[in-house]
Amino acid sequence: MSKLIDLMAKNKLTLIVSLPENSAGLARAAIEGGADALKVHINITHKAAGTKFGSLEQERAALEEILEVADVPVGIVPGENVLPDEKQFGELIKMGFDFYDIKIEHLPAWLLKAKKIGRIVALSKDYSIDKLMGLSKLGVDGVEAAIVSATDYGKDLNIGDLQGYISIAISAGVPVVIPTQKAIRISEVPIIADTGAKGLMIGAIVTGKTVASIKKATRAFRAAIDDLG
Repeated sequence: MSKLIDLMAKNKLTLIVSLPENSAGLARAAIEGGADALKVHINITHKAAGTKFGSLEQERAALEEILEVADVPVGIVPGENVLPDEKQFGELIKMGFDFYDIKIEHLPAWLLKAKKIGRIVALSKDYSIDKLMGLSKLGVDGVEAAIVSATDYGKDLNIGDLQGYISIAISAGVPVVIPTQKAIRISEVPIIADTGAKGLMIGAIVTGKTVASIKKATRAFRAAIDDLG
């Protein structure tokens, strides 16, 4: 089983850092700050970070360096409209990625049967509760509740957001990860935990993009999660 999924089963709240670039230096910063897991990307433009990630071949050297320095699980967003084929997914698994994280509308059915890698699906602003039913029976291991519209990225967390997260946590039947599409404050970590989510994924909106800012933000969120007991 995925190490990340194991962590979410054990922890009150698991801290995942989504890297704004495929950089070993940024990976080290997040790990030194106390990240439980990391997430990297290929074949995608990361809107929040303002970064374009290339293909597996273009990013391979950086990804291998990250996997080499990381002593925590590392997952990958393999793309959206463009995804690796079955052979390339086999390469990702052999490289040592612990989980994939793919938008539900882009996830090919054959990938639900992929072995030796955790299967996380990401929702979008157009999600509906009925789409969550039966995910565990399909082989999904976790859900990323990425339900905020791009026009609301970076805004304050509100009650409507929390209601959405709670509904997803109740309905999904698998661990739920909340990403910082909104500018979630350190003081709001207990509220995130109270939604029933099992993971908090912090990204560029709250971490910034530098070694120093990522280490500082990760350390602050780590302390807040540890205070949950």
